[in-house]
Amino acid sequence: MTLPEARKILGLAADVDPRSHLANLKKAREPLAAKVRTSPNPSLAAHDQQRLTEFDQALAVVQQHLETAEGSKPATVNSTTDKRAPTRAFATTALLFGVAAAGLTWVYFQNEQAKTQQQRRLRLESLEKQGSLRVENRCWQEATQTFAEIERLAPGSELAQHGRQLIESGMIEEQTQFSACWTGQASAELEAGRFDPAAAAAQKVLEKFPNNPDATRLLQQIAVAQLDFARSLKTAAIPAKILADSLNEPKPKLPPNDATTALEKSTAEPAQAAEPLPQVAAPHDLEVAGPSVKLPSAIRTLHVPGDFATPEEALANARDHDRIVLGAATWKGPLWINTAVELEGAGFAETRVECSPELGSAITLGPDAKGARISGISFRHESFAVGSERFSVALIRGGSATFVDCRFSEASGHGLAVIEGGQAIVSRSRFADNGWDGAAAIGQGSKLEVRDSESLHNFEHGIESWDQATVVLSNNRCEGNHRNGIHVDNGLAPANIEGNQLIANCEFGLVLDHAGSGKIFGNTARANLLGGFVIRATAANIEVARNQATLNQGPGLILEKGLELAPYATNSLSANSGQQILAGTDLNAAPTDTPVPAATEKIPRASIIAEPSTLESHGIQ
Repeated sequence: MTLPEARKILGLAADVDPRSHLANLKKAREPLAAKVRTSPNPSLAAHDQQRLTEFDQALAVVQQHLETAEGSKPATVNSTTDKRAPTRAFATTALLFGVAAAGLTWVYFQNEQAKTQQQRRLRLESLEKQGSLRVENRCWQEATQTFAEIERLAPGSELAQHGRQLIESGMIEEQTQFSACWTGQASAELEAGRFDPAAAAAQKVLEKFPNNPDATRLLQQIAVAQLDFARSLKTAAIPAKILADSLNEPKPKLPPNDATTALEKSTAEPAQAAEPLPQVAAPHDLEVAGPSVKLPSAIRTLHVPGDFATPEEALANARDHDRIVLGAATWKGPLWINTAVELEGAGFAETRVECSPELGSAITLGPDAKGARISGISFRHESFAVGSERFSVALIRGGSATFVDCRFSEASGHGLAVIEGGQAIVSRSRFADNGWDGAAAIGQGSKLEVRDSESLHNFEHGIESWDQATVVLSNNRCEGNHRNGIHVDNGLAPANIEGNQLIANCEFGLVLDHAGSGKIFGNTARANLLGGFVIRATAANIEVARNQATLNQGPGLILEKGLELAPYATNSLSANSGQQILAGTDLNAAPTDTPVPAATEKIPRASIIAEPSTLESHGIQ
């Protein structure tokens, strides 16, 4: 920089002596330096720094000129002062250039930092647009990667969190829309009676979203509708002949079931039931009022898990009146009970007992299980075994038991079967989706009481009794079963059926085939496919009063030939299709020739008991 350029920057005219202005010029530098330090952005800071650098360079040039001019004059000071003058000028100049260099370095780093922040901000803006576009196009994997990069650039970013929420809600929306589209198509095809296209539409949902509840439910409805459609072909014939076809089918026998040979490998011995538990601290004898007075063995509570690893081990060591508490788990059966124990679960939703349908019933009670009590447990088969011989999921064989708050479902055969003079009292329980009846009582001396319970969607009757068995049914709901809600064929045994709701069953609400005594009182049959109540002449001495039949797709009340109308006058019949009451019906008419698809042919109600040798191996005689 030349001296004229320096004077111009500092505002000094050519004829002005700079020495009188040096102090003011140095003071003028401070505001420029302050502007650099307090600049609001890097761009202004760089501009002010450039001005400050030029100012410092100009001031250094002027000072160097003055010092050179002083050195050319005759010496007026000592020799020491003369030697230091050039050194001071050089130091001053170096200082000024050092300050300028430091300022330039600071500006450089400020600019680089600003540039990095600007690039990061632009990248985030780009990623945000990219992520939104990918979410909009439902490219879930790519969108997830985009918002993951945003999270890396800006940890804890609300933008990344919002993006993940968009992806999650979008995926749910896509699944909902896809499912709704195809399940809606399936429903429309089902309503139109096109079963194959309906099943194909439902299957499309399951291919993309396995276990979708709506599609699974629709497939079940389609299967039921196919069966109902085939069965409804009968409705074109005379109702009496239809009913005769059903009532006059031969009753099945109960041959031994040879599908249970695997059970014969069991090593359980009857004597084990009497063995004491060494780990139970309760004494076997308690003294009361002197050494000569003793009470029976103490009642024990056995925990599974805890005292025993499995229910089978606990039952093998249990005595009469012991209490066995099962934890919340799915336990493997079959279980065999031949003592009067109490088996208590953690609740039907928490404690389950299940087994393969080829192995037998999930639970069987033998003739010595008199007074057993089971509560808070669900019983089911793990799969469905087709064939003419199927096990029930629970079996009472000669003993007596009370079931409270239990579930009996998905059995290959009946949900609960009572045979060989056994007795069962069931309350607050449910029988659902079983291969035959929800609950059944068979044989002389057998008795089934069901109260405040439900029997739903079973593939035969909701509740059934035959061959001299006794039933007491009150305040139950039998709905959506593939045959009748209740079917009674007790012979001379009594039937007392009160306050039950019989709804939307595929045949009749209630069929009273035969009973020696009892009453049918205060029941409601509604929206059943073939009609409300059917009373045969062999049940003429049963009181049938104050029942209601409404909205059935057949007659509200059907009376067999030989029954008078007067005893049935208190029953209410309304809004049923066709005749409200059909009297004088010949229920022994020859079977109709109406063709029925193979899918509707009745599967024989087959054996529900195991080989005697198998039961005996578990202490059941």
